[in-house]
Amino acid sequence: MSQADTFTADLLEISASGYAALAAERLLAAHPQVAARFGADAVGAWKSALAQRIVELATALRLGEPELFRARVNWARRAFGAREVPESDLRASLEALAAVLAEELPAPARPGAAALLADALAVLDTPAESGDQLIDPATPQGRLALAYLAAVLEGDSRKGTELVLDAVNAGMPVRQAYLEVLVPAQREIGRLWHAGELGIVEEHVVTYTTERLMTLLAHRAERAAPNGKTVVCAAVAGNAHDIAVRVLADFFDIAGWRAVHLGASVPAAEMAAAVQYFDADLVVVSAALSVQLPKVADTIAALRRIEDRPVRIMVGGLAFSDAPGLWQKLGADGYATDAEAAVARGNELVSG
Repeated sequence: MSQADTFTADLLEISASGYAALAAERLLAAHPQVAARFGADAVGAWKSALAQRIVELATALRLGEPELFRARVNWARRAFGAREVPESDLRASLEALAAVLAEELPAPARPGAAALLADALAVLDTPAESGDQLIDPATPQGRLALAYLAAVLEGDSRKGTELVLDAVNAGMPVRQAYLEVLVPAQREIGRLWHAGELGIVEEHVVTYTTERLMTLLAHRAERAAPNGKTVVCAAVAGNAHDIAVRVLADFFDIAGWRAVHLGASVPAAEMAAAVQYFDADLVVVSAALSVQLPKVADTIAALRRIEDRPVRIMVGGLAFSDAPGLWQKLGADGYATDAEAAVARGNELVSG
């Protein structure tokens, strides 16, 4: 990351709304068919979407990770396809944004932004990714996940809960119920929301039911003997989703740790205070979106400033999936892709 990229990232974040408004106006003026597709709300919708692209662009520049912006453009590409919006609209919006930034940014700030936007536009010249199948209906666990979702989405949370509890009572390990039923089901809900196939109300119902079910399952799990170690698990500030963090906390608890679940969107200072209050040996910080990664860096910096309680720091979450080596750049001690890997890595970090 160069000084020029840092300067550009700062400028983009500060002026995101203004640049987005200019790009939206340019887009709709040059492409009346786009304006017609979005109707009366076209300006507001595109201003919001382009402001998000600008913040994502700034994050990739700040962290020196172009892949983060490519991944977000691919995410938008899939969302456009799911909502049957022509991909040409996405291309046109990025071209409008590139033109505005080329005109409005100071000369030293232009090259970095232009390079990432050109790279993103090149992504659109490649075949679209098909996406991974989140639930496999050919497996018993996949069929259970689908049955669970169907019951909850039909308004029968009790039936969905009983389906999973019956499977556990019949011998399915709690870890398997988490990793092969509930986690895939929750990801499928995210996919359906992303595709515009369900709304926020349905997502909330499933998430609430899953959280309640996890509490019941955690009490049924066979626990290892206490190991005398404490882990604090939290979603970074700005990350409002804490299902993954709850899974982490439960898996550490099952493995014999004292697990403290702080929940969603925890500010850096509060996380550092919790480490001291609970005498934590390990902190696990989760981020779902790339734009939350600077907050992860802030949190790690706050944790490193604790003098009387040195603590090991591990990171995880979907935000890291597009740049697996980023955890080292941010200053963490480790990274894990899922809850089981997090427990194994946590044991290594604390015992090492």
